[in-house]
Amino acid sequence: MQYSDFIENGDANPDEIIAEHLREEEKLTKKNNSGSNEKGKDNGSDKTDEDEIYEDDPEFERMAQDESEEDSPDKKAKNNDGDEEDDDDYDYMDDSLNLNVKSPKATLIEHLRLLSDIFNSSIDGASDYYDQIFDERAQFLLDFENILKIMTFDETVEYVLPVMQIYSSEQDYLKLKLFQNFEKLFKKMFKAAVFIPQPEIIDIITINIFPLASRMLMLSDEPVQLEGVDQMLNLCKTYIPKEQSKSLMLKVI
Repeated sequence: MQYSDFIENGDANPDEIIAEHLREEEKLTKKNNSGSNEKGKDNGSDKTDEDEIYEDDPEFERMAQDESEEDSPDKKAKNNDGDEEDDDDYDYMDDSLNLNVKSPKATLIEHLRLLSDIFNSSIDGASDYYDQIFDERAQFLLDFENILKIMTFDETVEYVLPVMQIYSSEQDYLKLKLFQNFEKLFKKMFKAAVFIPQPEIIDIITINIFPLASRMLMLSDEPVQLEGVDQMLNLCKTYIPKEQSKSLMLKVI
C-alpha cells in the first residue's frame, strides 16, 4: 500500500521538495560555519591583562607544557590504541537489535487493522484515520493480489477478511472491484488445502464471504448484481462441492 500523507499539495513533486530542503540545510550549515570561524579569529587575537600575568608565571608554563604533551600525536596514538581495545568488546549487532523499526509487513498489518475497524473505532487512532481512508480503501482493492502474496493463511483470515467486510455499503465501483478480487482470495485460501482440511476452508469462506456477497448484492445496482452473481456462481462451481454450492448460492441470491 502507498501512503503519501507527508505531501500536503497533491501536485507537489517529492524529489523537488527533498532537493529544496537539502539546499536550505546546506546554506544554513555554511552560514553557521562561517560565523564560527570569524568568532574564533576574534577570540584568538584578544589578550587580557590576566593572560599577560600568567605568561610570566613558572607554574603556568609547566601546566601549559603538560597540556601540550597531552595533545602530542604520540600521546593521542597511545590513547587511541586503548580506545580500540575497548571497542573490541562492543557488540554492534546487539545494539542494532534494539532499534524500534517496524517492518513493511508490520506496517501493512497495522493499517489493515485500522481500516477494518473504522466503524467500530475500538483501536486508538481509528477515528483520526477515518478522514484519509477513502484512498486507503481504493488502494487496498488495487493492491489486493500483492497483499495476499505476502500474507500467510492465518494472517489472511485475521487481517484481510475483516477489511473486506467494510465494502458491503461502499460505492458500486468498489463493490464491483471486490467481486472481481474474490477469485484471487479463493485461490489463496484453497491453496492451503495441502495442510488445512478443505472443509475448514469452506467453513471460513461460508462465514465470511457469502454473507458479505449477499449484503453487497442487496445494496448494489443491477450491473453490479449481475457481475457479482456471475462471479459467485463460477467460484462455487470451481471450488465448492456441488450440493453445498447450491445451498450457499440460494442464500446469497
